Amino acid sequence: MHRHMTTVATLGLLFVSSIALAEDHDFYAYSTSFSPTSVDAMPGDTIHWHYASGYPHSVTFGSDCIWDGGLDELLDGSNPEVVWTIPSDAAPGEIPFFCDPHCSYDMAGVINVVGEPGHLVFGLIDLADVYVDMGVNPATGIGALWVESNDGHFAIGLEVEDGDVDIDFGTASGVFMTDATGTTAIANGVMTVTEGSRFAIHGKAGSEFTMSWQDEVGDDGADLIGIECHECSVGINGDMASFRTADGAYMVFRGGGSIQMSVIGNVTSPTLTLPAFGEEGEVVMPDGVHYIYLDATAGDDDLAWLVMPMGGGDDDLPQDVNGDCVVDVNDLLSLIGAWGSTCP
Repeated sequence: MHRHMTTVATLGLLFVSSIALAEDHDFYAYSTSFSPTSVDAMPGDTIHWHYASGYPHSVTFGSDCIWDGGLDELLDGSNPEVVWTIPSDAAPGEIPFFCDPHCSYDMAGVINVVGEPGHLVFGLIDLADVYVDMGVNPATGIGALWVESNDGHFAIGLEVEDGDVDIDFGTASGVFMTDATGTTAIANGVMTVTEGSRFAIHGKAGSEFTMSWQDEVGDDGADLIGIECHECSVGINGDMASFRTADGAYMVFRGGGSIQMSVIGNVTSPTLTLPAFGEEGEVVMPDGVHYIYLDATAGDDDLAWLVMPMGGGDDDLPQDVNGDCVVDVNDLLSLIGAWGSTCP
């Protein structure tokens, strides 16, 4: 009996995350102290200072009781809250502040501005006869992946870009990580993978793992944003992806464009017009959320298979040299016409 993630249907199998969701942080001003004295926050986060007790206070940016020219506002019963948002271009570092009337009592605090988390990029993926469930909580931006190999096996290649990423392995049984230094067993708990890391997570029959990380799905154009698949075989290499099930699966797409697809077998959608059996076609996806169902439960000879490019729809096709939206002999003639050295 499989568990079902409550947030399935909102994670792309191959994407680069964008900025994390903005958060709110609170300080409380008591007689001669702020509580807490520090918070970790990111650009775009909002800081709230609340008046709790004592004589009138202030929120004054600076250190050693010297105002640095930034924020300087009264905080008392008549103005019980000061609100300030960290600029989106703020560099990592400390933003110290103090209460001017009580600075001699060391009534001070600090905002630790931390960089945005890195991006976890899914690259090569090879899943054979496994259960896979992927999703992201749209309210928090937490991505989640659960793979149960059953009698199959899996290997997932990943790369970390633009900063470190914390991966929380809630369950890891018989699962391994291989990188340039070798292979190690993955244990339950949080693992920090550093920027530039390239590694593979893999397991054989009987293995299982769940993992979560901070991420956010983009909102531009049509794209695959979620999948749940039983007895699933998934292959992703470069820009093309193949999804096949010997049981049942559903895929979830964000609309707002179109995606090229080919389907074989019992593949249906209640809102989209899919290509005919074995043919390739452009699937127009209006704004909103759309489901495609793969159903191979009719018998042992049943098949449900979908092939599509990854990374979103409406992307330029590099083989379309002359940009006429058709790959044909004219593209070859354009290439021949430009033959020669392109370097100065």
